[in-house]
Amino acid sequence: LDQIPGVSPSTYCNVGLISNSIAMQLRPIRMSLATYYECYRQGIRAGDTEWAFLAAVAYGTTIYACGHHINSLMEAKYALLEEECKRFHQPQSVSVVLSILRQMTINILGKSDNPLVFDGKAMTEATVLSYFQEGTASFTQTKRDLSILKVMLGCVLDDADTMKVALDFLKTLPDFDLAQHRGFMVSKTPG
Repeated sequence: LDQIPGVSPSTYCNVGLISNSIAMQLRPIRMSLATYYECYRQGIRAGDTEWAFLAAVAYGTTIYACGHHINSLMEAKYALLEEECKRFHQPQSVSVVLSILRQMTINILGKSDNPLVFDGKAMTEATVLSYFQEGTASFTQTKRDLSILKVMLGCVLDDADTMKVALDFLKTLPDFDLAQHRGFMVSKTPG
């Protein structure tokens, strides 16, 4: 998109986020990181904060999916994105994903009491789930996100039991819910 003259920051963010999500099927996922981050920057620049933070969440989850090196800078980056999310009054379901990603980073770095549990400095699972009314789309999405990241965490830390519990919950969800990119559903669902 940066090769096309006159593309507005908002268009860059919207089109870049959608096309990058498709392109990930055709090229190594690691190649998507720079585009997601640029979509975030362009969305903020354009004042299109909803799409900007969808790009930020996509960026944050893609870091783990592509095997990026995990370090303390990632923890700080997630904390900054959480603060920006609050500053721009984004839905709590978006900032929650960033706090889960930050806690996952803390866990992987060995800075939590139990690296297999989302309970620490960035968030606790019980607190995060208490933000949403049980049975709402936001509650289910958040449980889904926690479970998907628990599968990733169990994989990274080589714990089959953690992966099994999370996968058992994910099996109860409709395929549509699992197949959709989380970001495209955040503001479109009630709750």
